[in-house]
Amino acid sequence: MIGKTTRLFAFLGPDLAANRVYQAYNYVFATNNVDAALVNMSVPSGKMAFTLQNLGNSEIESVVMSKEAATMGEVLSFFGVSSPVVRIDVVDKKLIPILSPVSPIFDEEYVLSSIGLNFFEWFGFFAAIPEDTAKTLYESSVRESILSSNG
Repeated sequence: MIGKTTRLFAFLGPDLAANRVYQAYNYVFATNNVDAALVNMSVPSGKMAFTLQNLGNSEIESVVMSKEAATMGEVLSFFGVSSPVVRIDVVDKKLIPILSPVSPIFDEEYVLSSIGLNFFEWFGFFAAIPEDTAKTLYESSVRESILSSNG
């Protein structure tokens, strides 16, 4: 349940209809008794710059980028960078892009390691990540949604 004291984080991408990363993060938050929530922000191409312009005025502290969003031209040009933007931190209403020299491969191992690293940076301690989280991520891995299929 999101309340007044809940810290908000987001997962941002152009089509997150079939994505379950937010469930893994929220499960880890709950398992570690942290009052936080990660929400999906599905933003289509052409609307990304507008979303980023207004992100600093939101209650969201940090945004984890999907593979597609990390390398999206709108995102790269917004920040004036060429390396993938894997996360955006919001500090004093300013957006701070976290860059990666290579585009990440979004498999369950990457997602689990990024949850651990992000959790440490956000909360100052390493999360206990239950063993069943990896299995859940694998079983509910990102699949083509009906919105993005060509059929």
